[in-house]
Amino acid sequence: MLDVGIFSILFDKTFLATAAAAIIAFAAIVTLGLPMLERNPLDKRLKAVAERREELRQRHHESLNKRGSLRSTPISSNRRIRAKSSPRLASAARGRSSLLCSSVS
Repeated sequence: MLDVGIFSILFDKTFLATAAAAIIAFAAIVTLGLPMLERNPLDKRLKAVAERREELRQRHHESLNKRGSLRSTPISSNRRIRAKSSPRLASAARGRSSLLCSSVS
């Protein structure tokens, strides 16, 4: 009675092996293919972050240009003031600057 029609095909060992292989192959293709079809939101986010960083950098440079130099008096006048106030500090400062100059060259 099982040799008749669809039951003989469904319970055949070669048919079951072929059907299982087809289902596994389809699952593998879907598993690998779906991530390729999805859009990547990271690209938009990276572009937005780069634009914001550029905007902040430009604002920072503009504020630095408005403010001017960080030093209110030139270095040379600072040394003269120290020399007048304390000869010992002035000689120590000259010694450090000569050490720095000698180590650079």
